[in-house]
Amino acid sequence: MTLGRRLLLLGAACGALYGAGLFYEMDLAPAGCCGLSWPVPDPIAAERRLSSADPRGLGAAAQRETALDALRASPGEAIGWTRLAYADRLAHGRLTQAGAQAIETSYLVLPYAGPQSYWRLAFDFDNWSALTPQGRQDAMAEMRIALRDDNIYLSATRHPPVRNLAKTVADPSGRLAAALLAAD
Repeated sequence: MTLGRRLLLLGAACGALYGAGLFYEMDLAPAGCCGLSWPVPDPIAAERRLSSADPRGLGAAAQRETALDALRASPGEAIGWTRLAYADRLAHGRLTQAGAQAIETSYLVLPYAGPQSYWRLAFDFDNWSALTPQGRQDAMAEMRIALRDDNIYLSATRHPPVRNLAKTVADPSGRLAAALLAAD
């Protein structure tokens, strides 16, 4: 066997071992193990760490760290920006300007979130008073799309129909905005 073939065989074996290690880290290893995806954070491993560190989803620091890991891996994913806003609200008891900016960025990268729209809209209308004017416009635009797309994506989830969203919103101005949009 020539030196070139041996090096090729060695490279293929290393690649296969690395792939097996990534599979182990994502699906089988204890949460927080390994770090094989370094220097890019692994969002799946971050979710596993989060579920073990914060099973109820109420820990601001854990939510923030997971959001930052997701954003480092893929800044174009809206869920990372929305989770960052959620962590901001958990940390401060209300949505701050940084959280409102994260919501606005989530709409910049993904104007309509399809199956995730219900959660983002519920969060937006619950924090309506703290959203930026652009964030409010984006939420209203997504709500209009979700109302038309309700049968395709959102009714198949565990959430009630989007047109009933106003019944779950705590912020009075958000509840009014959601009710008016649903009535159109």
